[in-house]
Amino acid sequence: MKNKQGAQPAVLLACLLLLAVDALAEHPVAEAQRHQREATVAYQAGDYAAYTRSMERAYELNPMSYPTKYNLACGYARTGRAKDALELLEQLTLAQVDFGMASDPDLESLQKLPKFLELLEMLEASIKPINNSTLRMTIDQLGIMAEGIALDAATGRLFFGSMRSGDIYVIDADGQTSKFASVADSGTYGAIGMTVDTHRNILWSIGTWFFMAENFDAEDPSASGVFGFDLETGELKHHYLADISVDGLNDVTVAPNGDVYLSGSVLYVLKAGTDVIEVVKTSPEPFGSNGLTVDPTGSTLFVSSYPVGIGAIDIQSGELHYLDAPENIPLYGIDGLYWYAGDLIGIQNGILP
Repeated sequence: MKNKQGAQPAVLLACLLLLAVDALAEHPVAEAQRHQREATVAYQAGDYAAYTRSMERAYELNPMSYPTKYNLACGYARTGRAKDALELLEQLTLAQVDFGMASDPDLESLQKLPKFLELLEMLEASIKPINNSTLRMTIDQLGIMAEGIALDAATGRLFFGSMRSGDIYVIDADGQTSKFASVADSGTYGAIGMTVDTHRNILWSIGTWFFMAENFDAEDPSASGVFGFDLETGELKHHYLADISVDGLNDVTVAPNGDVYLSGSVLYVLKAGTDVIEVVKTSPEPFGSNGLTVDPTGSTLFVSSYPVGIGAIDIQSGELHYLDAPENIPLYGIDGLYWYAGDLIGIQNGILP
C-alpha cells in the first residue's frame, strides 16, 4: 500500500499518533489503524480482496478519515467494484481533496470511464489556490525546520521554534531576527507548539524528544515537557515534564484563568498555581490531540484530533463532542487551532492539496 496519508508536514504528528495506538487500544481510531496495518500487509502480498475488507472495517470505525476513504476506493477499483469506488472518489472530489487519482495505478480500471473523467474535470476546475495573504518576511537560515509560532501582540514580536535544534527565535518589530531561548538546553528536544501568555509575561513552548531533533538517540528517551520563558529576557522560569511513558507533547495554549493545556498522545493541563501536569479527563476520550485553543470565556477547550476532526470539550464537565461541518468541508488533518475575534481558525496540512 502506497503512502496516501497526507502532506509531508504531517509526519511528526502521524508518528505521535501511531505511537499512541497501544495506549488507546480500545479507541475506535486505534482499532481502525490496526485494520489499516492489516490492509498494508494484504496489499503487499497482492491480496486485494483482503486489503479491501480491512479498509472497509477501518472506514467503518473512522469515516472522518479522508486517506482511509481514498484507500478504500483504491481497494474497490482493484476488486472490480467500480461503482463503489467512484462513489467514494466523488465524495472526495466534492470536498476538493485529491490524493493523485489521475495517475494512481490502483485506479487504472477506472481511468477510461466517463464518470472518472468527469471527476478529473471537476478537480481541475475546483482545486485552485486562493491566496489572500501577503509575504511578511523570509528567514535566511537553513535547517531551522520551524514549526511553532506565536505573536506577542503587545510588542509586535514574532516567535518561532526549531524542530531541529530546539532553539527559539524572535523577530522584532523592525524585522530583525535573533535567538531568544532554547528548549535544547534541558535535553534533546525540538521546539514545536508555543504561545504567548501576556498576562503572566511568559512564552510557553513545548519541548519534544523526537527523531527530527539534533543528536536524537532512540535508545535514550527523554520526557517531553513544557517550558516557560520570561517574555522580556528569555530566562527559563518554568519547566514541567510529562510522564516518561507519554509518547510526545505537541502544542500548548493558555486559558484566561492561567491554566496551561498541552496536547499530544495524551491531553494534559497544568493548572494555575500548581506544578503538576495532570491528564484532562474527558468523555469520550479524544484520540490524540494536536492544535488546541480555549474560548475567551474559558468554558470550552477546542482540540484537533488529527484523524477525526475538531473536538469541543466542556471544561467544567469534561464532555466532548466533535464539531459538525458540511460534507464538502473536511476537518481531517487540522494542525494549529486559534481563537480570533469570535472565530475558530484551523490550520490544515493533513490532506492534499
